[in-house]
Amino acid sequence: MPVTTHRKTHSVTQHPEAQSLRKIQTLIHHQTRLCEQMEELVETHIQPINEPLKEPVELWEASRPKVPDMVDALIKQIKQSS
Repeated sequence: MPVTTHRKTHSVTQHPEAQSLRKIQTLIHHQTRLCEQMEELVETHIQPINEPLKEPVELWEASRPKVPDMVDALIKQIKQSS
């Protein structure tokens, strides 16, 4: 059975079960931290649904067709169908 040294404590670990447990604990710790970070992002960047928008969203405004463009497109469509 290989003998390894734990990198933080420099203690010798001979049990693969203990090594697996440490790996699982580390993964759980990282996953918990990721969840906390995601919650922080949600709280700081996502506006509640019930609150009205304070400003229009630029991408939404840019993607909406303007009235003159809609009129021009309609006139063009009528001319093509005639």
